[in-house]
Amino acid sequence: MKVRCRRMKGLIAVVALTLAAAVLPPIASAAKPVFIPPSLPPDELITGECAFPVLVHSVVDQEVVRIFDDGRVTITGTATRQFTNTANGKSEQFVVSGTEFFTPNSDGTTTARLEGLHMPSLPPGLPGQGFLWITAGPVVAQLDANGNVISISRLGSAVLHDICADLA
Repeated sequence: MKVRCRRMKGLIAVVALTLAAAVLPPIASAAKPVFIPPSLPPDELITGECAFPVLVHSVVDQEVVRIFDDGRVTITGTATRQFTNTANGKSEQFVVSGTEFFTPNSDGTTTARLEGLHMPSLPPGLPGQGFLWITAGPVVAQLDANGNVISISRLGSAVLHDICADLA
């Protein structure tokens, strides 16, 4: 079964891109944004969300990252991710769509806004943490200076899909 969805890229990776923009002022200070072309990210093993580990494999990635001179980062484009239950081998692919906006704040935090279909991760202790889910509509998260999620709001978005239930 294929479902159109958007999974939030690893928040740490995006914060790292934002920090890279701060470390590379000669490049980031140009009037035009720095473009990072599409490339397949490495496989990621997600633990603690489902009752079993989930391997996330990028089948296709046509996402482009833009880093602006003020530290903002946007990610646009599409990608296909395959999620596999490593305990039973069951897998499912999701076509990713939507846009992600990351805006640094003066206090060292970052605001992440996801528009479209996404798979946001939740930090421990927040309601809804403990499963992989697909949402539709805007999701806003606040990240600390290390890229850890402080808070997340679904802003009227709906939970469309529970990946853990599909792969169980």
